[in-house]
Amino acid sequence: MKPRQKARLVELLENPEYRHEFFGSLISTTLAAQIKANRERRNWSQKRLGEHAGMLQSRISAMEDVNYQRWTIKTLKRLAEAFDVTLSVRFESFGKALDNLDGFHDCLVEEPYASDASIHGHAATQGADDEQAGDPSSTTLAPVVDLHEYRQDLSPKTAGATETAEGRVEYA
Repeated sequence: MKPRQKARLVELLENPEYRHEFFGSLISTTLAAQIKANRERRNWSQKRLGEHAGMLQSRISAMEDVNYQRWTIKTLKRLAEAFDVTLSVRFESFGKALDNLDGFHDCLVEEPYASDASIHGHAATQGADDEQAGDPSSTTLAPVVDLHEYRQDLSPKTAGATETAEGRVEYA
């Protein structure tokens, strides 16, 4: 967005009614554009996406309309699963949302899990190194996150629950 356009938008966003209407319509526009872009990236018809998501073609068509307003988390999760991507829903400040407008086109198409270089890029490099060393069975990935530590942070013990030796959670 050009600086002059952004300055004008910031002026308009001073009005709470305008601010909420603008970003509310941006949600629908972004979702519709993402659905269509991800579908087309995979060379899928609306019918094929509907088959993957367990929906009718007419519903996919309706959701690709920027004026569609009947979004549910359940439906978005089904679409994310069909595209083999994750769904991210969050609350954020208007300032962050405004900053994210500059990267709008970058967020339209997401790679499915199987071709996500952020996940598999390390594995491909590691595997190539191991093959050159003559030992393809030694391909291992270093843990990115210590899941045991992470799990302790999210422990149900803070909610009055205990974990058994078998890993089950029991509530008092």
